[in-house]
Amino acid sequence: MAAGPTGGASVVLAPYTPAALGDLARLHDAEPTRLLRSASEWQALADAGVVFHHPGRLFLVLPASGGNPVAYLAVAKPVAPVGDRGPRVLELAGDRRAIADASPVLARTLGLPAIDLILPPHDDTLEALAAERGWAADLIAPVSCVFQRWNPALSHLPVPFYGLDYI
Repeated sequence: MAAGPTGGASVVLAPYTPAALGDLARLHDAEPTRLLRSASEWQALADAGVVFHHPGRLFLVLPASGGNPVAYLAVAKPVAPVGDRGPRVLELAGDRRAIADASPVLARTLGLPAIDLILPPHDDTLEALAAERGWAADLIAPVSCVFQRWNPALSHLPVPFYGLDYI
């Protein structure tokens, strides 16, 4: 899904800070299907600055009225675009309406006309919200985990353990 130039006033986007580590885990643990991560794995993930083998950043979505984060977005920023794809959200958790509202804000923050939200095949939670907003939805073939495409520019960065155990 490509989030275009709409929405935003109901939420605030904030860069991740270490004080929000517990919020990341809380939001992720509330997902019906999720990776199993220990506290130390969450710490490694947050510290790495890597999202699925690309430099990346974590963003928190907060209500504009204040309060605790209601969602997070993990953005991968390939060193070089992969095909016609640039930065994209490869992991998200939390309130889907807040995520939909925050996505155009994220695109503007990153200086993009739109941002791709990549969801696993079992997650159709954003489809109705995307349709409401007129976003394009592309079905992409599942990608295999092939490490031949590892970018040597990332060799100095730590690679967090994402876990292979879903629940």
